[in-house]
Formats: sequence, structure tokens, C-alpha cells
Amino acid sequence: MQTQSSRAQDAAAAYDARPWLRSYPPHVPHSLTYPHQSVWQTLLGVVDTFGDRPAFVFQGESLSYSDMLRHSQRFSAALSKAGVCRGDRVLAFLPNVPHFPVVYYGTLRLGAALAGVSPRSVERELESAIRDSGAKTVITLDLLYDKISRVWEAAGVENVIVGSVVDFMPAWKRLAARLARKVPVPTAPIPYGRRVHRMRDFLASGRGWSVTEEARPDDVALLQYTGGTTGLPKAAMLTHENLLSNARQGRALFPALKEGNETIMGILPFFHIYAVTLVLNIGLLVGARTVLFPKGLDMAEIFDGIRRYRPTVFPGVPTVYVSLINDRRSKSADMSSIEICVSGGAPLPIEVKRDFEALTHGHLLEAYGLSETSPVTHCQPYDGSGKVGSIGLTLPDTDARIVDADTGEAVPVGSDGELVIRGPQVMRGYWNRPEETADVLRNGWLHTGDIARMDDDGYFYIVDRKKDL
Repeated sequence: MQTQSSRAQDAAAAYDARPWLRSYPPHVPHSLTYPHQSVWQTLLGVVDTFGDRPAFVFQGESLSYSDMLRHSQRFSAALSKAGVCRGDRVLAFLPNVPHFPVVYYGTLRLGAALAGVSPRSVERELESAIRDSGAKTVITLDLLYDKISRVWEAAGVENVIVGSVVDFMPAWKRLAARLARKVPVPTAPIPYGRRVHRMRDFLASGRGWSVTEEARPDDVALLQYTGGTTGLPKAAMLTHENLLSNARQGRALFPALKEGNETIMGILPFFHIYAVTLVLNIGLLVGARTVLFPKGLDMAEIFDGIRRYRPTVFPGVPTVYVSLINDRRSKSADMSSIEICVSGGAPLPIEVKRDFEALTHGHLLEAYGLSETSPVTHCQPYDGSGKVGSIGLTLPDTDARIVDADTGEAVPVGSDGELVIRGPQVMRGYWNRPEETADVLRNGWLHTGDIARMDDDGYFYIVDRKKDL
């Protein structure tokens, strides 16, 4: 008679056989090569190839990859001169404006970690993130300064860098916009001085300063805040290698992506890892042009962006696709340029997938992931061979098992249990939370807290949460 231990070993062996590989479309490699690089080194390589190509479009103005490199170099030099170095934390309180990628690349160049916070955060949430991260430098916009003005000093911040939406526009356009009073004005005067700096002045302060030490691939790049079962946000520590591994895994799923020829709709907020990977990092790898939408789900701006820029890639969440389908403009808008859409954050109803693909004639694929996994671990196949109701197959070099939530031992294929994941995209741990890290990272596996099952073909299905959020 088979013992419980031998049954668990047999079950583990069934997962270790990686049955999902048999279901991979022919174009998806079973394993990838991951260059030992930092995000900054990756940017340098992309600039060598696509330096003149637009990297970001904001309010009709394009910034090339060479422009981004130049601005990011100046920002990192200014940070370095201000005393920011490897292991420090910088907090970005920004919407999707050009400042965010400049801050992202410039901070990561130094081996410092970036913590992103939603522009909709209230004061107590801002103060909590500043105190928890230990960030001494905060970057925001003048339109958001009022929110942070009452908390930054008490939370221990040493420098606040305040941007304007016109900072990265040509000088003539900045002047014309101000003369025409088209630049939004903050609700109260901002006390610029020794510790509160205008973005453009801060960039200029780094002129002539040499950055002597740069990031290593295993440095923590992001502190990605995520809600927990306790209700208290905690930060997943994601390294350069985590981020770039997941971007390369995601890139491998989509054979239709053409380097130097894609346009991405930048609607997803950059303070979240979903947008960092699917927009910033995969966009970087393929030299894509990203159109920035600071207001998020502004339907008039989105349809205008589709008309003007003919996007080919449109990452979103189910509510975005529902809003597009239900908007009256979808009946007449030409959305045929959209080829690749990835949906995450919530289950994707099959009727939403069907209706959106009918509008665009593109592919809308459901994916699954967590902040702790940079974030994607599973995705439906691009060729349409996926199974309804499934989150798809694991990404290349990503292992998964279904285990007993109490014992941690593997359960037979087809049985319900907790989904655990292992791969190069899995976080280092939670920032300053060793006990919670030990609770979710066990024997090399990340315990997701999601109840799932796997079928004989290697497709995974989410059944329930282990605990209520």
C-alpha cells in the first residue's frame, strides 16, 4: 500500500515533469537565456540600436530613447550629488508622465531602489510608504505637492523634487503654454528652497558630476507595495534580474512583437509592477514607442490616442476592456491596429474577450501573476489554443505545483490546493519583514495564497483565495 509520503512524492514528480511544456505553442521556447545585466545596461544597449526612435509620447511631444538616456543620466548624477547611493530608496509619487521613466532609469542606475505610490493615495498612506521604505528623496508633480506637503518633513524626507507637466517639452512650447495659461497651476504656492527643488533645477544641479558606481544585476530595483491578508501594505523586493527575467519571459510569448515597430498604450499606472513589466520593461526590450496617459481611464483621450497613434499593444485590466467595448465611440473607431492585449488583475470574462477581439481583430490574452513575481507567472497561449476559464500555462523557466495548504506537500494533478511558484522572476523577499518572507518563501517556492488546480495538459485554474484580503 502506498504511504502518504510516497503519494506526495509521486504528485511532486508529476509537476516536476512540466506537463505544460507539451502544450506550449511551437514558437515559445522551453527555456531562455538571461543576460547578466542591470536595467541601466539594458537601456544603454537599446539606445545603441534605437536611439533615434521615440520612446515616450506625452501631450503630442515625443522623447526619443537618446533623450531618455540623457535626462536619466542627468537625474542619476543629481541624485548621486545629493548623496543617494546603492541600497538607498527613492519614492515616486507620480502619474504616467515622462518624469516616471526618467526617475525609474536614473534611480536604478545607482543601485538604489524605487518605490512607487499611487497619485490617489491619501496622506496617511503616503506617510506610511515613506516611513516604511526609508526614502529620503521623493519625486512628485506640483499638482500633487499639496498631498505630500504635510507629511514629508515629519516622515524624514531630506529632498523633495517637484516637477511640472511641461518639464520635458521644448523650451518654446513650455513658454508658449505658460503664456497661454495652459499649464495647470497647483492649488497653493510651493515653498521652493534648500529642500524643495524644481525638477529642472535639480537636473541642472548634476551637471559635471560623475557617477562612479552603478547598479549590479542582483541589486534591488523596486520596492513594490502590495496589499496583504493583514490589510497592511508590504513591499516586495524585486531585483534588476527579477524584472528583466520576467520581461524576457513575457517577450518570448508573443512572436508578433517586432523590434523597433511597436506602439504601446501606457494606460496602466507605472506605480504598479504590472505596468513596469508589460509597458516599461517589455517596451524597452523591443524598442517600442509608449503613449502616456496620466489620467488613466479617460475614454476621450484613449480613443483619440488610438486614432492618432495606431497602437499595436494594449495592456489592461478587465474594466478597461469593458469600458472600451461599452463606449459609443467603439462603434465607429478604427481599432484594427491593436494586435496584442494582455489582461490581468482580475478574471477576464469570456464575453469580454470575445467582444474586444471582434472590435480589434487582435488577441486578448488572460494572464496571472503577483507583485511578488514581477508579476507574470502564467498566460494563455498567443495562438488561441488556450482553455476557457484557465489562467493558462506557466512562462518559460517557471515551475508551479499545487500543494496541500497545511502540509506544503504536492497533491495529485487535478486536485485543489495552494499554488506555489518557482522561477527567476520571484522576489527576494519582503522589505524589512523577515517573518512574512519566511512564511511565503519556503524551500525555494513562493506560496501564493491562491487555491488552484492543474489539469493533465498543464493548464492552471484559480479556484479561490486561501485567505480573504
